[in-house]
Amino acid sequence: QRPKKRRTRSESDIRRIDEERRRRYVPIDKVKNVAKVNKVKNTDTFGVNEHIVKILTAANIKLDEELASQLPTWDDIVSMYGDKPIIHGLETCQTYRDTVVPADRMLG
Repeated sequence: QRPKKRRTRSESDIRRIDEERRRRYVPIDKVKNVAKVNKVKNTDTFGVNEHIVKILTAANIKLDEELASQLPTWDDIVSMYGDKPIIHGLETCQTYRDTVVPADRMLG
């Protein structure tokens, strides 16, 4: 049995696939759990910082007194990791898109 010949994709196919993939990724403020995060103000947070409560709520983790006592403070988190996400490799995104066929791309 002969191996299947791989179809060569046109530029328009590649652009269409890229656009479809971009639409799949939803900003955090559009995630379904954010509705729960916005209701956090009506729940007991056991003295845990609002940033941490929002993260836990978005991850569907129920905050109770025992968990609250084990969590680090927001200042501890910021001192270890900073106050915003750091994403390495963004400078190589365009090169990756230019050199790898969309069907062969993977996220890590």
